[in-house]
Amino acid sequence: MPMPLRARDADPIYLLKGMIESESVNLGPEFADRVNPERTVVAFLEPILKRAGFEVRKQKVRAGRVNLVARLRGRKSSHPVMFEGHMDTVGVDGMTVPPFRLTKRGGRLYGRGTADTKGPTVSYLGGIFQALRDGVRPARDIVFVGAMGEETGCEGSRHLARSGFHASSGLVAEATRLNLCVAHKCALWWRVAVKGKTAHGSTPHLGVSAIEGAAAAVLALKMHGGRLAKRGRTELLSAPTLHVGCIRGGEKVNVVPARAEFDVDSRLHPDEDVKAYLRRANALLRGTRLPGGKAVDAKVVAHEHFLGFGADPDAPFLKLLGEIAREVTRGCGGHVKGGAFFSDAGPLAKRVRELAVFGPGDIAQAHTPDEYIDAAQLEAGTQIVRKLVAAL
Repeated sequence: MPMPLRARDADPIYLLKGMIESESVNLGPEFADRVNPERTVVAFLEPILKRAGFEVRKQKVRAGRVNLVARLRGRKSSHPVMFEGHMDTVGVDGMTVPPFRLTKRGGRLYGRGTADTKGPTVSYLGGIFQALRDGVRPARDIVFVGAMGEETGCEGSRHLARSGFHASSGLVAEATRLNLCVAHKCALWWRVAVKGKTAHGSTPHLGVSAIEGAAAAVLALKMHGGRLAKRGRTELLSAPTLHVGCIRGGEKVNVVPARAEFDVDSRLHPDEDVKAYLRRANALLRGTRLPGGKAVDAKVVAHEHFLGFGADPDAPFLKLLGEIAREVTRGCGGHVKGGAFFSDAGPLAKRVRELAVFGPGDIAQAHTPDEYIDAAQLEAGTQIVRKLVAAL
């Protein structure tokens, strides 16, 4: 017979401490199958969820890596409400605080994942567990999802969406300072390959430097980026952006390079036609020339698209959440916002009718060397979810 839910299981500080100590660094697809970063978080959360009465299953995504999907049956088992947070984190190189030990200092809680996104996830779990300890029995099913692989492209949430999962309402945990993010941009990551002609370094005029071609192409994209994204600001979203994050090329210092490539990160509005965007990018690249007038041989050769989303802020579930958030924060939270980042909300938006990204903490702290969440924000987020579950 399972043990009953313990008082400390509903304590957000206890939960966050356990989550931070559960190292879950996601180094990328080339390492993830071997390292299985989320396994320690699953091992920590599974028994607590079972004590709370959740039916827990591990949804296999690939190579032993799973989404943790837990369902608490409501009185009517209809119109389920989803609370989702990803379990993986980015790396810890260069961190100035202990990454896997929760450190309290001056009202702040430090550690890798405190803001992105173990802290916001803990506010969901703590709020749900506190409501259950208060004797609340929601009419609707509550589904908690711990997703794998968000940091390398929302792999877990994409798999969940493809599996046929659905919910009437839901929240995706990210640090929004307890505001309701009801729209965010999509991300388009694309690679440009540049060809040149090799030659000896002592006779560079006999070759064509692919690196110089890449440099010209990068400058052209930056100078004319506005042509690629014709949409400006909207009420919730800033104008589309573009930046070059990586560039590679060359073999030896004394050889004119025949190949180079660079990677571009574009943040676009959710309804942007990605194929048309890339066609415009290729047209611009074809028109790029070196200082001597020679055309640059550059083209888009690969891309990845991570979905944005947009939700109706007047949906009943989101209006209820906003009212509770404004009450608990005395007006400091609960406001409708948009985001430039992408999240698991993108893949899940078509599977969850009333959806928002929501949680305590500041997204500016994500991936930083001294990542932290304000303890007061964590407590407020927990109380908002506690009241939300009671209202269901």
